[in-house]
Amino acid sequence: MEQNPNPLADRKFYFITAFSTALALGCMLAFLVSLRDIRKDLAFDFSIKTALMFILGAALGWGFWAWVRRITAKVK
Repeated sequence: MEQNPNPLADRKFYFITAFSTALALGCMLAFLVSLRDIRKDLAFDFSIKTALMFILGAALGWGFWAWVRRITAKVK
């Protein structure tokens, strides 16, 4: 397999994937935490817990790609 000769493109790829994963996981966790009463209709309750879960999800998503980048750097 050929290595990427452009390290800038590699950094941009990891930034885009890390950012989009962090945003998606943060939104998903915030949505699930703020969801209330799904029997009759959907109700959402925005609280500090919602914001904290968004930050936690974003950190986990970003951390995952940082870990992947470290692992792949060791392999190269």
